Amino acid sequence: QWKLVWSSDGRHELFDLGPDPGERRNLLLERPEVAERLLRRLEEFLRRHPARAEAATAVPDGNLEELAELGY
Repeated sequence: QWKLVWSSDGRHELFDLGPDPGERRNLLLERPEVAERLLRRLEEFLRRHPARAEAATAVPDGNLEELAELGY
């Protein structure tokens, strides 16, 4: 039911997909205990699977400029 959107700059988002399938209401500040639980699970998963952690944070060559132009 919960979806955590992790961001490398720390601006994470948390959505309750049951009542909000369109992900319009960020509940991160209202449900910090849920966000912390999901962040711990994500960190544990990435510790156990370091190759996936590297792939999840990698940006292909040449895309950094394109992302910067888009405001990322």
